[in-house]
Amino acid sequence: MSGPHHPQEGGEAPRGTLVVVITLVLSILSLWMLALGVLQGRA
Repeated sequence: MSGPHHPQEGGEAPRGTLVVVITLVLSILSLWMLALGVLQGRA
């Protein structure tokens, strides 16, 4: 039996989803900057 569902203020995206999205964006940005640095270093 799952706990009762508590609708958030927005109701669409719970806090967990927001944290996952922010983490993904930050990791992609850091990888992108790292790749750019490597490419500029080799050029």
